[in-house]
Amino acid sequence: MSSSPPSPRPVRLPWLQLALRALTALVAVMAIIIAIVVSASRHRTWYTVFVSAFVALFIDTAETIALASRYVGKLRDPVPRIHPVILIALDFCALCMLIWSFFALFLDAWGPHKNTSLKPYNASPFNIVETWFAVAIGAIHAILLVFDCVDCCSIRESASPVYEYEPRPRPRPRQRATTRSRDDLFDMDW
Repeated sequence: MSSSPPSPRPVRLPWLQLALRALTALVAVMAIIIAIVVSASRHRTWYTVFVSAFVALFIDTAETIALASRYVGKLRDPVPRIHPVILIALDFCALCMLIWSFFALFLDAWGPHKNTSLKPYNASPFNIVETWFAVAIGAIHAILLVFDCVDCCSIRESASPVYEYEPRPRPRPRQRATTRSRDDLFDMDW
């Protein structure tokens, strides 16, 4: 049985990650701004939007700065990136919080606050926009989670030691349990 050559590792795409991280950071800033406007003018605060958008903004800003520093030629030492395993965990947490934020926003239209509030509830257009922002940020973080896994595989491959071809010594033959030799096998009458 012949062994097949090892499959190549996936290629890292830092420029695509940079574009997606920058886009997600901008969408998170817009989501925070809209949540602040709604909180100030409509007296309705969505805590899950604030938390999930700030977590996504923190992760994406740190990675955008680290990825962009590799393309700036004037920097002597680029900003180090977050380790891919930690980044996978952070992106997964951000994705879970964004799913939580989506359901909180989606179910907000049918909450009991409409009947008990003294002021009329008129944050529905903002609610729809915030829901779409949560979906957009969550979808991009799901894509970035795949890129984080590819980075983890690429780093593991490049960190593995490279051995030059060295002939391995042949193992010593084991002692046979019987006193027969191989020649006795062919001398037998079958």
